[in-house]
Amino acid sequence: MFKLIFNLIDKTLFTLMFIIGIQIPAFINAYRQYLSGQLNEAKEHLTQYQLIADMQYQGSLEQLITAFKNNTDKAIQQMSTVISHNVESVNAYQQQLFNLENGSYVQRIFYFVAHIDLEKASDTLIRFVPAIPLELNAIITGVFLSLLLSTLLNTLYLSGKKLLTTKVSVSTKNA
Repeated sequence: MFKLIFNLIDKTLFTLMFIIGIQIPAFINAYRQYLSGQLNEAKEHLTQYQLIADMQYQGSLEQLITAFKNNTDKAIQQMSTVISHNVESVNAYQQQLFNLENGSYVQRIFYFVAHIDLEKASDTLIRFVPAIPLELNAIITGVFLSLLLSTLLNTLYLSGKKLLTTKVSVSTKNA
């Protein structure tokens, strides 16, 4: 009876992991699109400052930032921080998108897991619509995660069964 229940749980978890696994490529794509939107927004903000830098500082944003920093007005000094943050955001989004769009599928998965921005991933998840992608990478990911979980569960089950039979045989020998 216990074996039947365990097999049912194993099969259910296998199926759930498969469904989750095939969603990973679609979620990464949605996350990448979200980052792309963030990049476009950051570039749009930076464009206005770039126009000023083009007119006043031969296109150098660094010189514009320095001029703002050196201004005696505190509000204008604080604008240098805003511009610097915008430049850093554009560079960070470009780097993240490059890593999510280039390299092998496995490299992109590892990059995503290692460098995920939880806030942006949460925003992506809110808007994410699960789908059943018919691409090989999604199916392989689903099968891999399912097999991994199933192997782990079966290993735990067999270890527990072995431990239980060892304790039962030791206690019958002592009796």
